[in-house]
Amino acid sequence: MKPPTGLVLASVIAATQVAVAETSCPSPETMKPLAGEQTFTQTRTLSGLDRPLVSTGTVTISDDEVIWLVTDPVDIATRITESGIYQSVAGGDETPLHAGGGGNPFLTETGLLSIMRGDLEGAEDHYDRASSDMSESGWDLVFIPKSEALSSHLKTITLNGCTALELITIHQSNGDVVSVAFGDE
Repeated sequence: MKPPTGLVLASVIAATQVAVAETSCPSPETMKPLAGEQTFTQTRTLSGLDRPLVSTGTVTISDDEVIWLVTDPVDIATRITESGIYQSVAGGDETPLHAGGGGNPFLTETGLLSIMRGDLEGAEDHYDRASSDMSESGWDLVFIPKSEALSSHLKTITLNGCTALELITIHQSNGDVVSVAFGDE
C-alpha cells in the first residue's frame, strides 16, 4: 500500500525544517555573552617566526573583571579590570601592568573588556563594523579601529561564532596574528 502523498510531503518538510534548525545560527546580536569560565587555546603567529606559539588555559569573565589564566606552557595569571591590568607569573606576586581608569588608553580605547565579553554594542563604541557574513554554520564579524592611535597597532579584529563567541582573531599592524578559540577543540 502506498502512503498518502500529503503525508510523505509533510514528513519531508518536517525533516528539512529540523535539519535547518539544527545547523542555522541566529544573528550575532543575539549571541550569549561570554560569562563564567571558558577554556581557550591561543595561537600567536609572529612575523619572523616559522611556527606559531600556542598556549592554553581558562578565562573567567564576570561583570567586574576578566581573569586570563594560561596554564600551558607556563602559568601566567592576568586580571583585567576597569582599574587596571595585573599579572602574576608562575605563582608569583601580582604586579600591575597598566594603570586603569579614564586615562589608560589600553582600556578606554581598545574596548578590550567589551570584546572579551562578546558585547557587540560596546565593541562598536571603539570599532567600525567592516563586514558581516552569515551562514548556516556561523557568522563572521570584522571590525576596524576607529581611533588612529589604536589603528597604528591593530588592523582588524574578527569575531566568529554561532550562538556564542567562539573565536577572536586579531590582525596587528606589524603582521602578527593572535587567535583565541573558546571551548574544547
